[in-house]
Amino acid sequence: MCEDVLTRLLRRVPVMKPAALQGYTRYKVQGAVYPAILPTNSAAKVEGQVLFELSEGELDILDQYESYEYERCSVSPRLE
Repeated sequence: MCEDVLTRLLRRVPVMKPAALQGYTRYKVQGAVYPAILPTNSAAKVEGQVLFELSEGELDILDQYESYEYERCSVSPRLE
């Protein structure tokens, strides 16, 4: 998520670190501006950012921002 969006939603930019999520692939969602990230059986990886020091309230704000199809789940990214 870009810093402009984070600032607008949270009124701050949390600490972020580059990371990769092994065994997942990013897909284009037809008719949408956002991607889908789904587990795969391949050696694929998705690169992105891990956000740190988010409060429960901030997580709720980010959850509400996402599409109704969004589901937060626990994953194990590798920090780069």
